Amino acid sequence: MALDNTLDLLRLCRGDNLDVRSQVPALCLRLSRDQNAYDFIKWYAVKADSHYGWRDVSLPYLNLHGEDAFEAVIEKPHYINLSFFVALTLIKICLMKDLESLQKFLRNNPNATGEARYDYLQEQAMSDMLLQRPDIVAQDNYEDTIAELRRQALQLYKMVKEKNTHFWPGIQNPNLYAY
Repeated sequence: MALDNTLDLLRLCRGDNLDVRSQVPALCLRLSRDQNAYDFIKWYAVKADSHYGWRDVSLPYLNLHGEDAFEAVIEKPHYINLSFFVALTLIKICLMKDLESLQKFLRNNPNATGEARYDYLQEQAMSDMLLQRPDIVAQDNYEDTIAELRRQALQLYKMVKEKNTHFWPGIQNPNLYAY
């Protein structure tokens, strides 16, 4: 309900002078809609530039769907805030951990069929994003993809740290900033 209400507010005021868009990725992740979170962040990163007509409701808005969460981090997004960077970091970490888990499953079950891999992912994966990527699931070795996701997660970690030096220490030790 909170996600629907937030998206309704954005539809009513695309300019988002209340900055409710910063809540959307976290709400999507909380509802296990990781792909929706990624698509939302990507739209703001690549489409929300200073030339976009925020008051023109005939323009496409939040129209990216099924974007590739394995792609490289966009270095200079049009718009992004701390909550977007944090959500992207979590998405990349979840994908990395799911692939590590699948890699371990394949080591223990070297003859696992594609169906067995999907069954495993449906049961064990933190995110459902891999289920939409048969090209990746079909691979026999995920080491390179895992290494790339690790690099991207570290890159995003550093970007979050640059935006707010207190964020990661506060996550690691909440009592540090408790009142």
